[in-house]
Amino acid sequence: MPRRVVLLSTIVNVFVGEETRPFRLHKDLLTLHSNYFVNGLREAEEDKILINTTPACFADFVGWMYNGKIFKTEGPGSQLSYLWALGSLLEAPAFQNVCMDLCRLYYCEYGPCVSMVELAYEITEKGSLLRKFAADSMFYLDIFDKYEEGSPDLIQWKELLEKYHDLSLLVASGSRNKWSGTAPVRLCKEHGLCPNMLT
Repeated sequence: MPRRVVLLSTIVNVFVGEETRPFRLHKDLLTLHSNYFVNGLREAEEDKILINTTPACFADFVGWMYNGKIFKTEGPGSQLSYLWALGSLLEAPAFQNVCMDLCRLYYCEYGPCVSMVELAYEITEKGSLLRKFAADSMFYLDIFDKYEEGSPDLIQWKELLEKYHDLSLLVASGSRNKWSGTAPVRLCKEHGLCPNMLT
């Protein structure tokens, strides 16, 4: 825990989601990591603030804020996409960077799947880094060469490209983004991404 920051910090109440689940957290730590809280707590009359996300996602942010790690849950890598989007909402770039690194590790091991790429498009705005990452991963991993013509998997990918025109343009034009000087996923394990960030 970042002891110097929390030692003299006041406690604030953060109410999360539709059920307004309460979290009692150190104000200075929140404002250190998130511009959402800098602005929100400045405008709040009392030391309390609302945020529209799920308590489970917010708990992952809190765990990272206090421990520097995102704790793994069972299930697909879609959790990482939701967390990256939460980092965007919270204006927390350091948290987003950790989420992106973990997305790269996940894609290295499992590759992109239709549901994860579709989720990236559903929960982010046009031009988001998560969308660009998904498209670049599809390009670098030659998604369409992996399936036979007419296979159910290839049909799903083609339907996804028809649904999201900007995705098809990004994949067709090839990657133009820089990902720490390497491909988005192909070499990620060789470029300092740390698997123990997810425990």
